[in-house]
Amino acid sequence: MISETIPLQIGSLNFSLSSAEAIAFLSVLLFPMALIIIARILFFKDRNALQFFVTTISIFCFWVGGIIYTYFNGTSLNEILSSFMIFFTSLLVYLEIWALLSRGYTLGILLTLSKSSTPLNDKNLAQAYRQGEGLQWLIQHRFSGLFSAKLLFQEKNKICLTPFFGNCTVKIYKLFILMFNLKKTG
Repeated sequence: MISETIPLQIGSLNFSLSSAEAIAFLSVLLFPMALIIIARILFFKDRNALQFFVTTISIFCFWVGGIIYTYFNGTSLNEILSSFMIFFTSLLVYLEIWALLSRGYTLGILLTLSKSSTPLNDKNLAQAYRQGEGLQWLIQHRFSGLFSAKLLFQEKNKICLTPFFGNCTVKIYKLFILMFNLKKTG
């Protein structure tokens, strides 16, 4: 039996997917939904690495089950390898995003500044950010990147969020904290 493909053609471009590739894309789409659910389970609260690990194992099992099913319906080795590449490349992208969100010290600085009703100098920021824990080394390394990315600006020895990029970044970060039930930073 020859494996079925899911036809998708736009003009002369053919984006058809094999069953195995469709399973990979479905797994990739299910990953953030599963992570949102797992992050809400009390046992996993404030255990970001375990949340990601359990989600990865769960979705991997789903993907393997789908691949086994498609294999017995005639999926070729090339289609399985293509599915493997789609799935694991996507996992690497998710891991990078998760690392940024769950260990986002720079984003934590932006969040701390957004919580303040007035701009903060570096001493006030050090007191507000994680109760001053390890901020001295962090500030020196992080601020240059935040200024060059136009997320912060300095006004009379006060550090402020830029009206557009800084504030938008904070709003997106707050949304991800809420969606994935991440341990609060800042």
